[in-house]
Amino acid sequence: NATLVGASRVIPQEYPNIVCRLVDLEKEFEIESDLQRIFAEFDAPLSEMVVAYRKKRRWLQIFESLHFQDVEQSKPKLKENGVYLITGGLGDIGFLLSEYLAKEFKAKLAIVDRARFPVRDEWNKWFIEHGDRDAIAMKINKLNTLEGHGAQVLVLNVDVADEDQMREAIRQVEEKFAGLDGVVHAAGLVGRNATRAIQETRDEECEAQFAAKIYGTANLLN
Repeated sequence: NATLVGASRVIPQEYPNIVCRLVDLEKEFEIESDLQRIFAEFDAPLSEMVVAYRKKRRWLQIFESLHFQDVEQSKPKLKENGVYLITGGLGDIGFLLSEYLAKEFKAKLAIVDRARFPVRDEWNKWFIEHGDRDAIAMKINKLNTLEGHGAQVLVLNVDVADEDQMREAIRQVEEKFAGLDGVVHAAGLVGRNATRAIQETRDEECEAQFAAKIYGTANLLN
């Protein structure tokens, strides 16, 4: 149900004639009392967009500024030479995280990417035939950068939304690196496909977003 939070925020921004309020009720729904609470929300101030009811109390979402002073710096829980699987590891965000792990921890990285890569022996040939601005060529450059920082890199051409493929990918990681210390789930669509207006969004666009983020997360959990 967490996706409803996003919808309740965006709909009134794109449709000024629609008012949305998110009402979070306790799991045990009491028909008479909870229906009265829901109907009462029609008369609540427009500024109260997110409401939660817990034990007969009505809670409002607010935001407060916090000032951090003399915050104790905790040691990172990442392991030197640790093994990390990163979905979307060659995308913008995924690569930043991959590069950090490579530079700071000399990590062993399992990069999950849906793109079909040429075998390593054909990388130079790929640059000659396609140029360095080709999408695959730019990802190969990123892999070279990670290895230049001292990381061992395993590239897995896997769709994170496919449970069988992910199980096989994790098996390969554990076989090659003898373990797995952590997972970073950074796969997802970006660009125009990620920022469509509601009236332009069809089931196909929703499914594409859910594939990486929701189905992918469920597969990693399993």
